[in-house]
Amino acid sequence: MKPASTNTGANTVTNDDSLVVAVQAGDIHSFDPLVERHLDAVHAFVALKLPLREERNRLAYAERRELEEALATPATPDAPAIEALNACLDAVPGHLRTLLNLRYHDEHSSEQIASRLGRTLAWVRTTLCRVRQQLRDCIARKLKALPS
Repeated sequence: MKPASTNTGANTVTNDDSLVVAVQAGDIHSFDPLVERHLDAVHAFVALKLPLREERNRLAYAERRELEEALATPATPDAPAIEALNACLDAVPGHLRTLLNLRYHDEHSSEQIASRLGRTLAWVRTTLCRVRQQLRDCIARKLKALPS
């Protein structure tokens, strides 16, 4: 089966449909023109998605490195900040503390947390973001209140 040379509008759909039917019927030669016709669109799609995944990986790596560095450094110079953090964490409601423990202690992904808690992925990410901001604000208030 030889595909028509036109590649516009309804003809493309018809040609694609007939090529798919031919491939499904066992005509392996019909697969090449189908792939060639859509390869640029597939490359463009993948190119758009890869930077997002790479950026997420970079952010996760940076977050993990920052945490590792924080854990590796002695706590004495930042003792007031750690005390403030502990006080702020004590004020976090239980269900949100569970969320923080799953993410940062147990190192579960947002997807795993959402599944475990029966929540949406958007809820997990949004809530983590809000809790982190509340902790930052709480720590800043407590450190600001300390005598210089």
